Amino acid sequence: EFGYDGSCSNCPKGEISELNTVKIQECYTVTSSCTVGTFGYGSMTCKNCPVGTVSLNYTVKVQDCYVVASSCSEGQYGVGSHCSVCPNGTVSSSKTVKIQDCDAVTGSCDSGEFGYGGSCSNCPAGEVSAVNTVKIQECYSVTSSCISGTYGWGKIWLGGTTHVLKSCPPGKISPDYTVKIQDCVQAFSSCVTGDYGV
Repeated sequence: EFGYDGSCSNCPKGEISELNTVKIQECYTVTSSCTVGTFGYGSMTCKNCPVGTVSLNYTVKVQDCYVVASSCSEGQYGVGSHCSVCPNGTVSSSKTVKIQDCDAVTGSCDSGEFGYGGSCSNCPAGEVSAVNTVKIQECYSVTSSCISGTYGWGKIWLGGTTHVLKSCPPGKISPDYTVKIQDCVQAFSSCVTGDYGV
């Protein structure tokens, strides 16, 4: 900044000044190697723009970060309606603008679920996930050839096929093609001894 008597203005874009600079002519140009969403110059480590603001490549100072609007959902980031998914193992609140605002978290959920911090939700029907999956966008679709009362899915790779097939827990059933244990539902039977059914 530059100015005097309590009235300060920003140096022109791409320029900085020393503390207590009085006039605009004392601002000087510096070079930056910082990427989108960050600012800095010279040998200074690039810093993230404040939350809700972004910057172009080679931005020198924090004043050149600018406010943008985002309509992205949780677990995503972007400007306007152009959204990308945060990297695996990271999350974001809704309306997050830049990738630097995706926060790393540790997953704590079982296979077929997603979440962190002790709060887990089931992946959508027909989708599975690895243990410790953090967000819904990391759940993925699979194909099941399982019959009623079982769950699982098949994986095909060069040279062979493997099928993961397991029975639903006692007292629970599933329709054909059920993918995960969370989709097995409680069954109630009115059968007499020696019969079975639902």
